[in-house]
Amino acid sequence: MKKYITRIYGMAGTVEKADRDFADFAEEVGFENIPIHRYNDSKETDREMSSRIDGILGRIERGDMIVHQYPTWNSIRFEKRFLQKMRAWGAICGAMVHDIPNWVNGPSKWNSTFPEDHMMNFDFLIVHTKRMADEFRKRGYDKPIFENIFFDYASTMPINDMIFEKQVYTAGNPRKAKALLSWDNETKLLMYGNNPENFIEENMTGRNIIYKGSVPADELPREFTGGFGLVYYQDIPEEDNWSARYAGFNGPHKLSSYLAAGLPVIVESYMPSVDFIVKHKLGFVIDDISQVDDKIAGISEAQYKQMAKNTKKFAKLLRSGYFTKRVMSEIAAYPFTENTGDINVLRY
Repeated sequence: MKKYITRIYGMAGTVEKADRDFADFAEEVGFENIPIHRYNDSKETDREMSSRIDGILGRIERGDMIVHQYPTWNSIRFEKRFLQKMRAWGAICGAMVHDIPNWVNGPSKWNSTFPEDHMMNFDFLIVHTKRMADEFRKRGYDKPIFENIFFDYASTMPINDMIFEKQVYTAGNPRKAKALLSWDNETKLLMYGNNPENFIEENMTGRNIIYKGSVPADELPREFTGGFGLVYYQDIPEEDNWSARYAGFNGPHKLSSYLAAGLPVIVESYMPSVDFIVKHKLGFVIDDISQVDDKIAGISEAQYKQMAKNTKKFAKLLRSGYFTKRVMSEIAAYPFTENTGDINVLRY
């Protein structure tokens, strides 16, 4: 049995990096790369799409394993047809779940049932956290689920010696954390990310906010010189705050970007990573951003240096692909049976 991992081409930013890093580290433990390009299929017939996917899967033989990185951000039609084709070729089909779009943005912005219904047809899933696994179980998924508790983060950038400074970094889409634009702390907030239509300037009502522009994900670690990296999606519970609700069982890539740079972190108390961060002294926890000043004031320089030392050690794990290699090795050793007929037969 050969083992394969899909890799998406044609994306940019953190989405592309997360996908690329996972595929590259999986290759180091024996998974061959299957390239998939993001494209507009609106004028492509079903027959043409089938031919395209047959070409993508040309190396596959019955009984091989494919870990499909989901989503590809191609159309729903493509996702459905790709899974149908994998199964028709007789492969054991798993999904590495990067995002479930309607869990991130709410059903009004994406087909309300497609993603989770689609996931039910995979033979196994790789998810970020136990909470995400529990969410799939609650929705009826009864096949193997593997947990990959941190996104690894490849980087050749030197790990800076962090300085104890009263500053906090945030990187990502400002629309997902609009409350940060009302920042009202003495601690400086350094913002990185895209700024479409001057969204930051148009919505900024806070103080001590410095917008640093957009920096490629691979270069971001060298920007962090001291202080803390903030993972924040606004206060919850709010029934319409889908990003915050999703963060309650998601493993955010930005958390790994901070930790891989050796930067201690600040996480909200409802996030799944809280216990790990506290146990390994990689940062601290808040209930609300209004607590940042007091929390930092309660940390001595010696305590910060110890956090930075711990984080630097952990950064080496993320940069080496430790978590990806662990979960993919576990999957490779799992006792799946070969396919019989047109149905994947698994020993659950």
